[in-house]
Amino acid sequence: KPFTGKIVVENIKEGGYEGYFNFKNGKLEGPTELKGTKGSDNPNLHVKFNLSGGKYDGDLIYFYTKSSDMRLTYDKGTPLTVKIISRGEKVMDVKFVNSLANGYAYIGAGANFKDGKGKVSGLGMGKLFDYVTMKVDKDNKIVYTLSKDDINDPNELIYMATIDMIEPMMMELISQTNRYNL
Repeated sequence: KPFTGKIVVENIKEGGYEGYFNFKNGKLEGPTELKGTKGSDNPNLHVKFNLSGGKYDGDLIYFYTKSSDMRLTYDKGTPLTVKIISRGEKVMDVKFVNSLANGYAYIGAGANFKDGKGKVSGLGMGKLFDYVTMKVDKDNKIVYTLSKDDINDPNELIYMATIDMIEPMMMELISQTNRYNL
């Protein structure tokens, strides 16, 4: 029979984790929190969230190291804010208004977003990478896309319709560059 109830993980002397998980019919539901303890393989770990109907609701905290911190706020599965610090650097500080990003995000370079549109500066790769949109889609996922409206020549887009299509090309360039520089 699928489990319904709370599982509490207590501090382990040799190191480990402590916290609690709530389940309903065998699935996580309700508040969950897990922290690394002294002597664990990651004593800085702190994960905390609430699930309602299988969707995040409220604050989600994922603190991995002293210099990496991710905090999101959800309303019934819809992302409202995202704040990410990685290796001590601000990666994202965005608030979604009517599903459109407002704030700062690092997407290959820093970009400031207003009403979903941001200008990426500092990539040095021409207008292809200059403008990007960021929004919450119908599946409540945060998506990035290039904006044709903001680019003078549509041919500059080549086949790079989304960031997902750009990343593999960039990784290939990085691996070739590293190979040639050995």
